[in-house]
Amino acid sequence: MLEIPQLLTAKSPAILFSGGKDSVLLLDIARKIRPDIAIIYLHDRLHPQVSRIIAEWDLEVISWPPASQYFIPWGNDLALVSEYSFGNARLPVIRDAVLSHSDCAIEKLSNKRMEYFDYPWSETLWGYRKADERHPVMTEPFPREFDLGPTHMIAPLYSWADRDVLGAIEYRKIPYEPFADEVTICPECRKATSVGSVEIFAKRFGFMKEAA
Repeated sequence: MLEIPQLLTAKSPAILFSGGKDSVLLLDIARKIRPDIAIIYLHDRLHPQVSRIIAEWDLEVISWPPASQYFIPWGNDLALVSEYSFGNARLPVIRDAVLSHSDCAIEKLSNKRMEYFDYPWSETLWGYRKADERHPVMTEPFPREFDLGPTHMIAPLYSWADRDVLGAIEYRKIPYEPFADEVTICPECRKATSVGSVEIFAKRFGFMKEAA
């Protein structure tokens, strides 16, 4: 079993939950250690797969609007960056953007913004792994642990490989089904995306060593 000693002494723990395999496994483990852990879902919509997990596990999730949203080039494609406030600090939540000639999510994205969120949880678990794909401007991955505004971020699965996560999900008999949570964007909006947005992203998140 994965050991998370910080959970035993945490004053007010929380966990970031996206419905992906890493966060599903981490949530299953964390809830057995701390049933009172707060569950945070940082997305602008509930994917049907996430809704199913929330209903089947009888979860109560917490969310708030992003401080800003913008697209950045990611290889030959685009990615949507949603920056969420943790006090005066920000954490990027990234989703793939796929080209569509019939549907565009630009107008569907929330117009609500929250520049500052008074984050009350002392420790925050997330399913980040150092092997996760990251943008070229991010010269270093996030550390295993670091302070983000008022909270201490902890990545218990930091050194795990995909096979480790999938093996643990199977061993624990967690009902998980893979899914893609992509954002669609039309050709016109794709052409209109700002080149300068990657400079914003690089300035805020390009040098992860500073977060250690």
